[in-house]
Amino acid sequence: MNPLAVAVFGYLLLGLEEALRPALSLGETRIAPYLVVVLVCFVALHAPTLAALWTGLALGLCSDLLAARSAEGGAAVTVIIGPNAVGFLAAAGFVVVIRGLMMRRNPWVMVFLAVVGSAVAKVAAAFLLAVRSVLDPAISISPAVELTTGLGSSLYTAVTAAALVWPLNRMIGLFGFVDWRPGRGRVGGAARPGRSRP
Repeated sequence: MNPLAVAVFGYLLLGLEEALRPALSLGETRIAPYLVVVLVCFVALHAPTLAALWTGLALGLCSDLLAARSAEGGAAVTVIIGPNAVGFLAAAGFVVVIRGLMMRRNPWVMVFLAVVGSAVAKVAAAFLLAVRSVLDPAISISPAVELTTGLGSSLYTAVTAAALVWPLNRMIGLFGFVDWRPGRGRVGGAARPGRSRP
C-alpha cells in the first residue's frame, strides 16, 4: 500500500468533511454525511489487514483532533482523543472480517460497507464518550444524542459513498494495494510474475 496516497486523500477528505458539514447538515441537527469513513472502508476492503487497521486508527485520531467538544456551560472546549480513533479502527476491522464475502468491484458493496462501517464506528465512539462523561461530568456529552446523530449520519453517508466510489475505484492504482488473498498480485495494477490475477 502507498501510505502517501492514503495520507493525501485522507487530508483532503478531512478538510472537505469539516468545511461542508454546516452546509450538508439536516436542519438544526448535527446529522451530516461522513467522508473519511468512506476512505477507511475503501482501504480496508483492498489493503492487507495491518495496513487497513493502522489506516483506520490514524484517520480516526486525526478526526478526534478536529472534533472540539463543549465543556459544561459552553464556556470552554476540549478535544477528546480516542472515540473516533477506536471507532474507525472498529470500522476497518469490521470490513476486514467480512470483505471475503464481498464483490469488491461492485459500487453498491462500497456504499453498504460505508454505511455499516460508519455505524459501527459511531456506536463504538458513543460508548467511549459515555464512559468519558461518567469519569468527567464537566464534559457535556449526551451518549444518546451522540448515538442517534451518529446513526443518522451513517445513513446519510450512503450519498457521499455513492459519490466517492467511482473516483476512488478509478484511482485505485495510486494506492498501490497488494491483494490480501494468498497467491494474488497487485490490486488495480499488474499481477506479480507467475501469479494469476483475480
